[in-house]
Amino acid sequence: MAAQDQAKPTMKEYRQALKAAYDEMRKDEPDHQKVETLLRDQANEGNPIAKYGLGTWYLHGAHHFEKDVAKGIKLIAEAAEERVPEACYDLAYGFESGKGGEQNPKKAFKYYVLAALYGDPDSFVHVGRCYHDGIGVEKDEELADCWWEKAEALGMEPASSDG
Repeated sequence: MAAQDQAKPTMKEYRQALKAAYDEMRKDEPDHQKVETLLRDQANEGNPIAKYGLGTWYLHGAHHFEKDVAKGIKLIAEAAEERVPEACYDLAYGFESGKGGEQNPKKAFKYYVLAALYGDPDSFVHVGRCYHDGIGVEKDEELADCWWEKAEALGMEPASSDG
């Protein structure tokens, strides 16, 4: 019984705690300290979505958070390791653009693929674009078309291949 009491919270429990944070943020005058505490507690419990949320706030200096790009990227990377699609997408964008640190097309491609595989439909468009333009991977029109077809099936609009 003691082992069950110390079990890692379920994703449902994570989402319930995060809902309390989001509900607070929707108020006319949200208590940012309360939200930060909720997110930090969840991040410390291992909640990857809370890590992602905190990471984006640090990365952008949102709400009452002082901008700390390194801390933001670290938290987002931890969330990506735990298969949070949005975190993978944000890392991909950062590696492609160089915003927030290192510009690395191969890592950008890797994280766009992971984001797509973990459920981010927009990432299918970007993987196709990477194949089309040779970003972090050898150009391959056939594979670009395959990824763009999947993007369309998911309701996304692939970029024009005209450039």
